[in-house]
Amino acid sequence: AFALDQKAWVHGVRISQLEEVQWRGDPFQSLQFSDEAKNLVERLVRGFNNRKGDVYDDIIEGKGKGLIFLLHGPPGLGKTLTAESVAVSAHRPLYRVTTGELSTDVQVLEKQLTDIFRLGARWRAVVLLDEADVLMTKRTVQDLHRNAIVAVFLRLLEYYRGMLFLTTNRRDDFDEAFHSRIHVSLEYGLLNPAWRTNIWREHVERASQLNKIPNLWTQEIFAALGKLETNGRDIKNFARTAYAFAQAE
Repeated sequence: AFALDQKAWVHGVRISQLEEVQWRGDPFQSLQFSDEAKNLVERLVRGFNNRKGDVYDDIIEGKGKGLIFLLHGPPGLGKTLTAESVAVSAHRPLYRVTTGELSTDVQVLEKQLTDIFRLGARWRAVVLLDEADVLMTKRTVQDLHRNAIVAVFLRLLEYYRGMLFLTTNRRDDFDEAFHSRIHVSLEYGLLNPAWRTNIWREHVERASQLNKIPNLWTQEIFAALGKLETNGRDIKNFARTAYAFAQAE
C-alpha cells in the first residue's frame, strides 16, 4: 500500500484493520475566503466529479481532460487548506508534493512527475503541488536547463486527466505558456478582521473539544484577536503553542 503522508510504499499492511474514511461535514467552513470564490471551486469540483463520457475535450485525444487550479498569494492565507477542503468535499485522497522533493535532473524529474500524475489519476486523488513556481519560471535563452524543466512540466500538465492544485507566491514570474494550461486562477489577499476572528475561534474551540472543557472566551476576546494583523498559519501555531503550554499544567 502507498502511505500518502509518508509518500512511500509500505509492506505488511493488515487489511483486516483497515477502516472506511470518515469524512467530516462541511470542509469549506474552516476556509476563510470569499463566498464567490468558494462557490466557484465547489461547483467546478462537483462538475468534474459528475462528468461522464461526453466531457468537453481537446481536439487532440488525451489532452485537456484535467482540472487545474492555480492558487497564488502570500503564505498562510489558505491555499493549502483549499486543496485539503476540496479533497474532503470530493471524498478523494490528497496527494501532496512539494517541489523540494523533486529532482533538478530533467530526466529524473520527468519520471517523478509522470509517476505522481499516473498515481494521482489512478487513485482519483486531488494532487497538490506546493511551491510550483520552481517548475513554471519564465524561459530565457541563457538558461537551457531551466527551459527543459519548464517544457517537461508544460507537456505533462497538458495531458494530465486528474484534479491538480498548484500553489505559489510568485505568479508574476511564470512562463506565459502556463496561462492556457490553467483552468482557474485564484488570488489570496490578506485576511480581514472577521476572517481572522473566525480562525481564532475555530482553533480555541477545537482545543476545548479535545480537553472536553467549555470555551469561556467571549466574542469580544475573539474580535480583539481578530484585529491583530497576522495570517492563518501563524494563528494555528499560536494556538498549538498555547495548547502545549496548557497541557504541561
